[in-house]
Amino acid sequence: MESNKGMTLIETILATGLIAVLIMIGYMFYFTGVKAFDRNADRAEMQHNVRYSISYISEALLGAGNLEVIVEPNKLIIDQTAFKLSEGALKINRNYFSSGSRFTVLAENIATFEVTRSGKMISIMIISKPKNSDEPFMLETQVLLRRP
Repeated sequence: MESNKGMTLIETILATGLIAVLIMIGYMFYFTGVKAFDRNADRAEMQHNVRYSISYISEALLGAGNLEVIVEPNKLIIDQTAFKLSEGALKINRNYFSSGSRFTVLAENIATFEVTRSGKMISIMIISKPKNSDEPFMLETQVLLRRP
């Protein structure tokens, strides 16, 4: 009897095709995972920008007195610090009333920055500008000015 230890052409073609299909399936899972990771990273950055901004402004308001807060359309001035929305970014100027001082970026990809005042109550709403087809992220807060 002869020993048939080799593979036929059909077996080789089938094995190659099966390996190619497995590699394609693996690539599809990898590509889908990478896209999901990037989308989640963008969403996390967008939420971080809004949360950080609203927290920073709220802390500044908690230490401010009633006379130190000025609310203008798309601008909030707390003592010497001003916040405004410009070019899709929330910007801050820590020495607003000094000549030569400039605004720097506090948070990027911000679509809306609204501040309203009703007596001693300051309401702030910040909405992010989504990078992809994600929904915008919005946070709202109210701060009661305690000091006269």
